[in-house]
Amino acid sequence: MKKVTTIIRFNAGNDNNGNPRRVYVAFAGCDIVGAWDEGYCGYNAVPEKLRELARQATTFSTTAAERKELLAMFDKDGNRISE
Repeated sequence: MKKVTTIIRFNAGNDNNGNPRRVYVAFAGCDIVGAWDEGYCGYNAVPEKLRELARQATTFSTTAAERKELLAMFDKDGNRISE
């Protein structure tokens, strides 16, 4: 993974069952290099070496579809899935 410079948290609210729909997205410059579903873990969903950046992340509102698209780009460990 490239050197992560920024992490942003996107919030798509909750689903019909009340489950959180939030995702942490890591950037190396302008490139998206990782995404992690927050679930009920908070910033602990992000790998340990990036947690301080995640803890300080600014949160932006997004849609459930955009959140799903971001998560589809990466596996559960935040590694890019080949197309």
